[in-house]
Amino acid sequence: KQHSSLKVYVNHSKALREQHPFSMPNPVTSRVEHKSRITTETQFKNGVNKALTAFETQEVKKVVLSQSLDVTFSHKQSPLLLAEKLINNNPDAFTFAIPVSGEEYLVGASPELLLARDALSIKSNPLAGSAKRTSDNHENLNYINDLLHSKKDNYEHRIVVDYVSSHLAPYCSSLEISESPYILKTPTMLHLSSLIKGRLRQG
Repeated sequence: KQHSSLKVYVNHSKALREQHPFSMPNPVTSRVEHKSRITTETQFKNGVNKALTAFETQEVKKVVLSQSLDVTFSHKQSPLLLAEKLINNNPDAFTFAIPVSGEEYLVGASPELLLARDALSIKSNPLAGSAKRTSDNHENLNYINDLLHSKKDNYEHRIVVDYVSSHLAPYCSSLEISESPYILKTPTMLHLSSLIKGRLRQG
């Protein structure tokens, strides 16, 4: 069995060259030709209703629902260039371009760090509880204040932090958790964020 791993680079260009030593393709001007929902509005609403039922009948504390889109471009896209665009949009995010099979890649970016390890030191940065970020600084300060004092968002955040820390604790000799959440900013969002640091047990 091979364990999974993720390298986090300071120099993103170096990362792309090291993971894919062939030359980067020239960018091609492309446009979106077609976009359609994979998850229909009815399916999404059914998911919400199922989640509400689960809260009432099962020991469920948190449900994350998502929607899917099918997008067709006018030209073939390079996964590495797509990843580079994601890096340019948010250099602080964790961006990936993972070959799946043949010419298929899984490309994405997330501001959330599930787990990082350096020798016996580990770190996790769970995010939960979010608000949009705008170009208006005054408006953003109001959103930040609302997030920090929102009972709903803080409860949701605590669920995630407790879940992550409880799964790390059995493997750690020590574990440090932020006393209270702080705000992590991305170009478009504001998130409640906590930092979890641990020291792995030896042996």
